[in-house]
Amino acid sequence: MGRRVGRSVAGPEVEEGGVMGVYGKKTAGSHRWFDRSHRLVRMAMLLGAMWSVLICCSSTGWAQGRHRPAGEDNPKTLMETKFEAIKQRILRNRVGLDETTTEKVSAIIAEFAPKRRAIRQKLIEKRLALKELLRKQVEDQNAYAQHLDEMEKLRKDMVSVHEQEMDALRKLLTPKQRAILWMEIQHIQKQIGKALKKRGMKGRGWPGLGADDDSAN
Repeated sequence: MGRRVGRSVAGPEVEEGGVMGVYGKKTAGSHRWFDRSHRLVRMAMLLGAMWSVLICCSSTGWAQGRHRPAGEDNPKTLMETKFEAIKQRILRNRVGLDETTTEKVSAIIAEFAPKRRAIRQKLIEKRLALKELLRKQVEDQNAYAQHLDEMEKLRKDMVSVHEQEMDALRKLLTPKQRAILWMEIQHIQKQIGKALKKRGMKGRGWPGLGADDDSAN
């Protein structure tokens, strides 16, 4: 009997710091490009979000195990172990992959995750730099242009990484399996977002969910 999945396929609400986050509005000549670029960057960060979310999911279990006898594994190792177990359960039980395909999908995601993380960190740094220029009311237009140009390049790099990863995953997952994967991501995001809100912690649903927030305050 087929398993019913009652979750929305809509993507996560991902805010990537950038021009909009700094200026708060678009110029008439740039809004179409920015909208399309912003959507693509959101898609590119989706899978990275999934694994960040899963790490957060494992944090509760880790916190419960803080009072451990001496000699047990350190928190980082325990978290990584729990994270891997959650990831395997989603790919096998929810997406319906066999062991071989699960390992291949995990390997692909592990390959591209560091690339996404590096680009994301650079975008955060550029956003902070722009905010600092504005805070100091700097009038050096070249300084703004340099950061904005670099951010545009980073966004294109993120889209490129996303396309490479999707090309690899399409060879292993059917459209239905990819849809289930997306729904699982959103479901986990909502759970963690609610947990963070209950604790009064800031988070947007994925790496703002606590683990490695992209927002630069």
